[in-house]
Amino acid sequence: MGSCIHRYEHHILQLIAQLNYFVEFYQATQSFTDLVSGCLSGEPTLSTADVNQTEIETRGQSNNPTWFAQRKDRITTSKVHAVVTRVRTIKASETEVDTSRLVKLISGGSVPNPNLPALKYGREMEGQAKKLYVDVMRAFSHPSVSVAECGLYVDAEHIYLAATPDGIVTCKCCGTGLLEIKCPLSSAHMIPSDECVQYLIEDRSGHLRLKRTHAYFFQVQKQLGVAKKNWCDFF
Repeated sequence: MGSCIHRYEHHILQLIAQLNYFVEFYQATQSFTDLVSGCLSGEPTLSTADVNQTEIETRGQSNNPTWFAQRKDRITTSKVHAVVTRVRTIKASETEVDTSRLVKLISGGSVPNPNLPALKYGREMEGQAKKLYVDVMRAFSHPSVSVAECGLYVDAEHIYLAATPDGIVTCKCCGTGLLEIKCPLSSAHMIPSDECVQYLIEDRSGHLRLKRTHAYFFQVQKQLGVAKKNWCDFF
C-alpha cells in the first residue's frame, strides 16, 4: 500500500528551503518569529486517517524502508534538541549563523553509521529491555500492562514534525502512554545512576530524573506532543 504522505513531500522540501533562506538573511532588526510564521503559513495538513495510516505503514522502524523515507525532511525527536539550540543561537546572534549542518541533518543528508558499537548495542538490547519493563511494571501493581509496537507519528497540523516512540504502553489503571528505551553501552551491566549515566540527575527527594537540558528530555516532550499522549515511561 503506498504511503499517504508522499504527495506532501515537495511541501516539506519547500518549507526547509524557505526556513533556511529566512535564517540566512535574518537581520537583528526583524522579528524572527514573524519570519518563521510567514515561512510556515499555508502549509498542508493531514487527516486523522492519514496520520494513522502512516503510523501503520512505518512499523518495524529501522527494519522498514518506509520508516526511513517518511523521516526524511522532517524534524524527528532525535533532531529536535539540535533544532531548538540552533534557533536559540540564531535569535541571540547579531550576525549570520550557519545552518547548513542542521538542514543537512533534517533532510537526511547526515545519517549516523548504524554499525557503531553504541547503536548496535542499543538495538540488540531493546527487545530485552521491553520485556524487562513489562515484568517490572506487572510486579509493581500494574498486572495488565502491555507494550505494542508502533511506527512513525506525524503531527497532523505541522507535517514537518514526527516522532517514533519505542512502544505504546496500555494499562488498565494508567491508560495509554509511551515507552522510550535507552540502553547506553557506556553503562552496560551497571545500575543506572546520575554518576554513570550523563542524562540523569538526582532530585532533592532522591529520585532520578531526566536532565531538562539534555537531548533526551526534548525527545520525550516532543514524542508526547506529536503522539498526543499524556505520559511516557523512560526506561
